[in-house]
Amino acid sequence: MAAQMAFKPRSFSQARVRRHTRHGSGYNPEIRKTPSWMIATALVGGLALLGVAGGLFVYNYIQNEKEAEERRMRPIRSQKLLQEMRDYQATHSGDDQIEAVRLFINTKSGELEPNEQQLARLLLEALKLQEKQAGVRKKIDKLLADVRAGQNDPERVDEVAAKAGELENLLQQIDTERVEDVKREIFNARGRSAMARAKAGIAKADKMREQGEQDYASIVALYEKVDEQLAAVLVANKFNETKDLRDDIAMKMSDVAEKWAESGRGFGSVPSKDLLNPREFQPKQADEKSPWDASPGAKLILENGTLVVEGVKPDQQQKPGERAGIAFWSPSPTTAIRHYELKMRVKIIKKGFQLIARQGTGYLRHIYEMQTTDPGAKVAEESFIPVEGAVYDIVERVYGRKLHIEVTPADAGEPTPAAVDSTTAAREGGVGIQVRVGARIEIQKMEIRILK
Repeated sequence: MAAQMAFKPRSFSQARVRRHTRHGSGYNPEIRKTPSWMIATALVGGLALLGVAGGLFVYNYIQNEKEAEERRMRPIRSQKLLQEMRDYQATHSGDDQIEAVRLFINTKSGELEPNEQQLARLLLEALKLQEKQAGVRKKIDKLLADVRAGQNDPERVDEVAAKAGELENLLQQIDTERVEDVKREIFNARGRSAMARAKAGIAKADKMREQGEQDYASIVALYEKVDEQLAAVLVANKFNETKDLRDDIAMKMSDVAEKWAESGRGFGSVPSKDLLNPREFQPKQADEKSPWDASPGAKLILENGTLVVEGVKPDQQQKPGERAGIAFWSPSPTTAIRHYELKMRVKIIKKGFQLIARQGTGYLRHIYEMQTTDPGAKVAEESFIPVEGAVYDIVERVYGRKLHIEVTPADAGEPTPAAVDSTTAAREGGVGIQVRVGARIEIQKMEIRILK
């Protein structure tokens, strides 16, 4: 009782102090003045702040994951989209689809990664090339249609040839499997066009023959022109039909040429030209070479109106297309002859020679042998073998594609060989005499009549 009384406050101030000490030294009497709802609100706010912070953390984590996934998927999607572009281009490869493919690529290119964008630009470059090629192919189609339409028309031969040349130039600008197909079309068009023109020319010449026209020179010239035009188209000679046409031309031309040669306007009406005249061994005005010429291996000696031809070892290299050991005559170095009658008297001093009709470059010529044989050599009984020291008169007629050769020995006791009728593929050329090394002949007389 006494202890309790000792803490009994005597005033209001003492009472406040007493209350503080009763609640501890950290007691704040003002706290009791804060309403409880405010305390609750503060607690709720704190919890809310904690929730927001946690939510932000979760949100940021999710966003980071999404961005990481986006970074991982972006190249994959880009590669996939590029493949879609390629597939689209492959399935829309026609020339009429170029714009659609270009639009598809341009529309989608923004979604590509830098590396795929570069590859997409290559696709666009390929479209530009295809567009250029499309223009070329369009020209090819147009020219090809024209060539097909005109290949059987004899009046359009030059047009077909020109457009075929354009086609060949255009083919160098495209690189597709179609090139070979177009080349075959060009080949066929050129060949068929040439044959169409030949048929028309043959028909025209045939009509002149059938009407009984006596202008043999014009008819022969027409057949010759047709044959030359056909032969000039090299691809045409690959067709079997061309061979038949040329055989037909040769036969008809030779028939008319023979009538021409035997007619009043044939060889009998033409003055002869003396080939042993010294002027024939001198270049004419504006010509570099004389009518007579010799290739390496042949030596010409003109003495007292007689021409000696010797076969010697060539002292210089032959030119391309040149044959060794040939003595050659033509009206001029640039003039070839077609239809002629050659008469000559020759003495074989040693080995003999070959008489060549329509001598020119290449292998298209006719050869008649006047070669001697070595003692003891075997020869066929029907063969004509000239002998050294003998003299022979020779007549050679060349007309159309035919040749007629007669040889008469000057010695009546020597057998006379049978006349020779033959053909030649050569269209034109001069008179040729070929000798081997060591051979020697003496031409005592030589004259020619030329049909023009």
